[in-house]
Amino acid sequence: MRNLAMEWIDLERQCIKSVYYTDEKAQFGNYMEAYDVHHLLYGAILFELESDLWVRIENDIERNGITAYRSDASFVQQFKKINLKTDKIWSRVSDKTLKSIKLYPGHYIIGKPGGKTSRKDLKKEIISSIELVFQHEVSVFISAAEFSTENTIEPSLFDFMLYNKREIGIIHGLLPK
Repeated sequence: MRNLAMEWIDLERQCIKSVYYTDEKAQFGNYMEAYDVHHLLYGAILFELESDLWVRIENDIERNGITAYRSDASFVQQFKKINLKTDKIWSRVSDKTLKSIKLYPGHYIIGKPGGKTSRKDLKKEIISSIELVFQHEVSVFISAAEFSTENTIEPSLFDFMLYNKREIGIIHGLLPK
């Protein structure tokens, strides 16, 4: 199936049946208990919905940042299935029906090679975080973020962080106050 980007609103009122992760090593990524986040290094997320729709979430800076694509079951072998009842992020969501999806913008600079910037460089706005709001006002946040060399969380163009607490995103500059 081709990469068919979809509108986020198409996911509202859909119920997530299964969640799959993959990272650069074709694994689950890592849950970092000290930060209460799940980190996917160069990762992607795949949802199987009750409606038999498959949705792949990727960070696509050529498009608009975090992007949802219509997908199909043929991608499953590239992902690892998450146990929704025991996973530290997803087990907090009792009703997996999406009430709404909130998009949060971020920016990156399209600069010259070598890190030198000039006035001609472009500042591009992208979707850098999304909030999946479920019934009972429980949320799962997905942010384009990574761990820095100082072991702090910072925005990224390639990795994902998943978390439930808005404060995590605010503290690390991934969400607005």
